[in-house]
Amino acid sequence: MIKKLKELILSPQKLFTTIDSEINLKESLVFAILFGSLGLAFELFYAILWPSKFILLAFGEKYKTILLLLIIFSPLIIVINTLLYSGLYYIFLWIAGARKGIKKIFQVICYSSGIYILNIVPFIGTIVSGIWIVILIIIGSKRNQEISYIQAIGAFLAMIILLVIATIVLKIY
Repeated sequence: MIKKLKELILSPQKLFTTIDSEINLKESLVFAILFGSLGLAFELFYAILWPSKFILLAFGEKYKTILLLLIIFSPLIIVINTLLYSGLYYIFLWIAGARKGIKKIFQVICYSSGIYILNIVPFIGTIVSGIWIVILIIIGSKRNQEISYIQAIGAFLAMIILLVIATIVLKIY
């Protein structure tokens, strides 16, 4: 697991080449749960220590209790997040021409989620992991689905646009 984390940070193409040859969904999900939920827990812990105006506005005086519950359920949050993003992203990849299967995208999303471990570093870790996960997902998609970077980026941007529109619509209603 540590070797794969090191490859994820330093040499993602090598990691995604390795996982391309071995589809092990259980190991991929354990990787995401272990490193992703640990990173998420640190991010939420820092939000308790230094709450932003958004956190205070969204959760009010009970923000500490809510954030502690989110820390406790962070493994479940990572699993749900991984499943939803894998499915949604694969739909857009399929539209863009990818035909290598959702299992490979699931693995890409799982291993990319491991970068959340950088959230251990206050403030900067969240920024770096937020940018790096997008890069990892695009690199992994290109490698595992045998598509171009343009197709991978286009599918990712289409998914993000859909999520933003859905968020706006849900806030209106």
